[in-house]
Amino acid sequence: MMQLRCACERVFDIEHETVISLDEHPEFVARIQQGDFLSYQCPACGARIRAEIKTEFVWHAKNVHLLLVPERERLRCLAFCAGMHMSDGDSADFCEPFVLREHQTPVIGYAELADRVAILAWDLNPEIVEAVKFFVLEGAPHLGDKRVSCFFERCVGDTGSRVMELHVYGIREQQTAIMPVPMNVYERVERERGKQAELFEALYVGAYLSYKNVFTDA
Repeated sequence: MMQLRCACERVFDIEHETVISLDEHPEFVARIQQGDFLSYQCPACGARIRAEIKTEFVWHAKNVHLLLVPERERLRCLAFCAGMHMSDGDSADFCEPFVLREHQTPVIGYAELADRVAILAWDLNPEIVEAVKFFVLEGAPHLGDKRVSCFFERCVGDTGSRVMELHVYGIREQQTAIMPVPMNVYERVERERGKQAELFEALYVGAYLSYKNVFTDA
């Protein structure tokens, strides 16, 4: 049993399993992609509250253990993945250590969770998709210094004409750019992966995989 606090100051109890098997409960795949997972209604004012709670998703069919890391723990997770220790800026004491088990793959924030689950549900390779995101954003000089985020949404179309639908946020305020990427781009990146060894290495900070790691290094 856990508790949530609404903006109206009402505190209420919720039930949440911190380890979920997507093999035994495949309905969670759709709920995550639709945004229903970790969404609760305040019994007092009726407002919907999105809670980010550290949760492990075991998906043997995809050979992965995803760990949802709340956005508020992003820096601690990245520091752990990079092999660093973070200290409390207000004291000499160390923060409570972040723990990531060897078999766990972290995704930080709900949007990254939905992105990764969708990629795996479509039987795509997350490494290749992250590389495609990098190439797409690198090839868009009009973005300039804008802080954009790119997420995989789904595949659209029949075999032969199928495209990956990427959603890009941050180009314009409160707008989402939908970017179709032909599957032959994905296939070419996958086929030529051996020629891009440095890029694929840069996609990772420890166990954390993201195209953003490449831009950070740059």
